[in-house]
Amino acid sequence: MDHNSIIDRNTFTVYEHAEDYPNAFICDKPIAKAIALLNKKGYKTVASCAGHYYVNYSTDKAHTYILFDKVYEFKNLPEGFNMEISENTSGIKRTSIDYEFNRYKEENNNSVLKNEYEFITEVENISQKLTNWVENLPEYEERND
Repeated sequence: MDHNSIIDRNTFTVYEHAEDYPNAFICDKPIAKAIALLNKKGYKTVASCAGHYYVNYSTDKAHTYILFDKVYEFKNLPEGFNMEISENTSGIKRTSIDYEFNRYKEENNNSVLKNEYEFITEVENISQKLTNWVENLPEYEERND
């Protein structure tokens, strides 16, 4: 199963095959529409992840996240997402938004790893919330204060 989409760096169009588009970047399929639309609206992204299902993964949490190129102060976020402004080792401050969810579920008083279908369904639901939020964001306008 192909887990990534390819997004053109100039037009932010989502494509099927990266080798045909030299100005493209790779993005997880579930969040590709949201990432492309964020960039089209002027909210430039530098990294993102929809969350991945690995049976032998070393943590019980998964994350859907987006790291932006600079500080964007969003007035609201999709339900369940958190925002953080952090500074990297080069002194650049950036906004990130993150949705943390469990890889495990409770079943018969035991913690059991979700099956791949359950996990993918949860990722798709989170991604849809994210896309709905992005669709309602205004175009970004640079402020010169």
